[in-house]
Amino acid sequence: MKKTCKVEGCENKSRSVDLCGKHLMRFKRHGDTDLNKKMHGMTGTDIHGLWSNIKRDYSICKEWEDFKTFYNDVGDRPVPGVMLKRNKDDKPYSKDNFNWYWTKAAIELNAKWEEGKEAVKDEEI
Repeated sequence: MKKTCKVEGCENKSRSVDLCGKHLMRFKRHGDTDLNKKMHGMTGTDIHGLWSNIKRDYSICKEWEDFKTFYNDVGDRPVPGVMLKRNKDDKPYSKDNFNWYWTKAAIELNAKWEEGKEAVKDEEI
């Protein structure tokens, strides 16, 4: 008898851990098999990339393993080029242990933006 996916209502042939290919991929990427679960839609954005990097390279709190929670706590970068920094390096990134800090690149980008803004104002006058 052919084994089928253990997800209720799925009749696809199971491959590994009693899941079909699409449910297995979903589980690997998102930690669940619910294909109808609404996702955040922010994959590929600047802030999602930042989250992916700190999640991969640094210690983060359990709550921030979920991108939506991270985004609700952090929001978008206030200015292009600023980075997240932990207030206490011996603790994981968390809602209470992060701050935005200005990199040299952020300062330069902001200065160029301010110059451009001033140039537009001068032209309008």
